Amino acid sequence: MVMLGGNRTMRRRAARVKGDLIAALDIGSAKVCCLIARVDDTSGQDDGSGLPGVRIIGAGHQIAHGIKAGTVVDMDAAESVIRHAVEAAESMAGERVRSIYVNLSGGSPISSRYGAELPITGSPVGDEHLFGLAREGALGRVPDYSQLVHAIPTRFAIDGHNGILDPRGMTGRRLGALVHLVSADASPLQNLSRVVQRCHLEIAGYVVSSYASGLAVLSRDEIELGAVVIDLGAGATSIAVFLDGAVVYTEVVPLGCNLVTSDVARTLSTSINEAERLKTLHGSAQLTGYDQRDTLDVPLVGDHAGSQNTQQVPRAMLVRIIQPRLQQILEAVQASLHRAGTEQFAGGLAVLTGGGSETTGIRELAQKVLNRHCRTGRPVPVHGQPELTTGPAFATCIGLLRYGFDPGFDMPVASRAAPAGGGAFGSLGKWLRENF
Repeated sequence: MVMLGGNRTMRRRAARVKGDLIAALDIGSAKVCCLIARVDDTSGQDDGSGLPGVRIIGAGHQIAHGIKAGTVVDMDAAESVIRHAVEAAESMAGERVRSIYVNLSGGSPISSRYGAELPITGSPVGDEHLFGLAREGALGRVPDYSQLVHAIPTRFAIDGHNGILDPRGMTGRRLGALVHLVSADASPLQNLSRVVQRCHLEIAGYVVSSYASGLAVLSRDEIELGAVVIDLGAGATSIAVFLDGAVVYTEVVPLGCNLVTSDVARTLSTSINEAERLKTLHGSAQLTGYDQRDTLDVPLVGDHAGSQNTQQVPRAMLVRIIQPRLQQILEAVQASLHRAGTEQFAGGLAVLTGGGSETTGIRELAQKVLNRHCRTGRPVPVHGQPELTTGPAFATCIGLLRYGFDPGFDMPVASRAAPAGGGAFGSLGKWLRENF
């Protein structure tokens, strides 16, 4: 994980060298985005940019086809869109990429947390010990039908002394940690992998969308003190809770802002494209005094409507369509945090990102539903970043670059293990209650 400045930056396990390429692929229901960056400096010195030593040299994006809620529904269409996005980024960069980091918002990711311990007598703690902790934490915890995506040792202890943030270089007899595991249904993940591989790309790693977005939009203090990242995507809403410098919980709510567009289209008898335009240009999550007086021209769709046939509706009607669906999505987020037992431990901040976070009034609505301070999360700038990619809708792709530069303690385990008892929500909530 890249911490912005300070001496708490986690060291890279596989050191980057000058000239390395890092490629990121954000596959969403609304758009597919590819960014390519070059490592210019590996000193890690903060030069004022969001990601020191890295410069974006290529970018490409396409309207998504063949993807719904992070899941492939048409392999040919998805392959075509991914190819075009990657080729556009490669053309701009003047480079070919073979390995790429990909976001994950489908496959119903499951977050859980388990204790692990192993002997370390005789040598200082190194990366091999952290890999061992990850293996111990994952052993027997991942169901047969699932694939492990993240295994992140956190909250380290040596010989019973807790609160260690980075144990590397320390000595003792036994090293312990709580390992945060994220697994996802294997079939959707394998289908997504096949599509990416058909584009002659090797997947360097999957990163849950909200985790990647958090790396792009949170400050060091927010990651340490606690924050909830809510990535309001078109097909799904991803949640990540950060605490003590690490991500401790993730979930994907299968409700996205495309539902808002569908609601507008159905209620106002207009096309999906027109509904999206109305939502983007005139939509809001909060009523104002002007909404009843302002009127909108809405083109009608269907056999009964001519090419110039429109209806006039008050803007308040549009807002009353949008608000309930956004409130439903935010209430589902709050329910997820409650089930996980994290709402009282994740600090008083929620950061809204993703395309849906740009809806007028969404921050105020989120503050009411979530009962916490909310802000909109824009990715911290990176050298060479195109202006188009500076908005919240591109936070995940920027976060994938950050992860590719420094994945921190995330150490995925290749093998799948057998099912184990205990729920993901229960074990996480118990750990939080015992430690805070």
